Amino acid sequence: MSTPTRILLADAGSAFHERLRPLLLGPHPPFSLDCPSTPAAAQHAIRYAAHDVYLIDQRWGPRGGLAFVGEALRQGSCGPFVLLLDRPGYALEPLGSPAGRVYGLPIRELALGPLVPQLHGAVRLARELLRQGQLGDALLRQVQRQTHELEQSALRGQAQAAQAQQTLLRERELNELKSRFLTMASHEFRTPMSTILSSAALIERYHDGADEAKRRKHVLRIKSAVANLDGILRDFLVLDGLNQAKLPYHPVAVPLPAFVADVAEEAQQGARLGQHVRYAHVGASGAVVTDAQILKNILLNLLSNASKYSDQGQEIRLTSEVTPAELVLIVQDEGMGIPHEEQPRLFTDFFRARNAEHIQGTGLGLYLVKRYVERLGGRISYLSEPHVGSTFTVRLPVQPPLSHENDPVD
Repeated sequence: MSTPTRILLADAGSAFHERLRPLLLGPHPPFSLDCPSTPAAAQHAIRYAAHDVYLIDQRWGPRGGLAFVGEALRQGSCGPFVLLLDRPGYALEPLGSPAGRVYGLPIRELALGPLVPQLHGAVRLARELLRQGQLGDALLRQVQRQTHELEQSALRGQAQAAQAQQTLLRERELNELKSRFLTMASHEFRTPMSTILSSAALIERYHDGADEAKRRKHVLRIKSAVANLDGILRDFLVLDGLNQAKLPYHPVAVPLPAFVADVAEEAQQGARLGQHVRYAHVGASGAVVTDAQILKNILLNLLSNASKYSDQGQEIRLTSEVTPAELVLIVQDEGMGIPHEEQPRLFTDFFRARNAEHIQGTGLGLYLVKRYVERLGGRISYLSEPHVGSTFTVRLPVQPPLSHENDPVD
């Protein structure tokens, strides 16, 4: 038994289905007829390709049958569509493109008998077009797959070239870093070493008790110079650890504000003559989960910078605040500030502002602070005005980051 030819009829009141139905029940090849009640229902049926041919009244849908058919074609339907035209005529006629998918059928004087073989011819043509389209789609997919493979191969080649370029750039950066290090080290080591040598030579000249005060003065100078050298070497070691991804991370519950107050007191001991570190905590006290040593390093570096670039007797203000989401630390000074044109380079390694070249330092302090802050999953911002001062704000999460790519492997 042959499979029925499935017809969808979208009839906008022409009663064409009432004329067609008796013919379908006659001794002709079997048909099945569906008559959706709305354009939305018709489009839904067309999307699921449930019929062999679609008879669409020219008045169907809010914009007419032709617009309805155009929308169905844009959504991927292969048809065939037969647009029922309210004018005289007797036979199917192709309507424009795509060829073989849309026909016009005048129905005002239509004799239904010749319609049956015409509908079968339209269905056969549509099925052949669909088969050809499927073959074309298969060929297109094969071409696309081969094109994708070629593109991936080209991308791999580009990635290898980019990696080689990155390696070359990295080598150049390391060479520049070594050059900057040697230049800086030759300058920064020379001053404390000269202090140590000159003070040691003078101490040798003091023999009796009357020179005890002078001897003590030069001993303190030597200790200060040694501490300076120790700080420089410590910065270099930290920098090397950061560059080699070896900075450990050990989160603990850090009590605030007691912890920050202790760091402020330690910073006060190293402050310049007459400078005062004023600390205040805003809001409720509590504990944050973070690395205590890294947090201390951040605060000491910022407070040391504030002291170094401020005059004697000036005040340095430190504020902390714990919110539900983050720990906020603010260090504010009344120092020389940073020239506006040099501020974009503030967090680069070995950076020394033009107005601070006469002050001893490695130019690594703020670079290390930024790397420390990023290690704790936070961010740092600043405001600086020459001859007015600088304010640095650090925001850290109150819980440790979810992952730490730089954690050492046991």
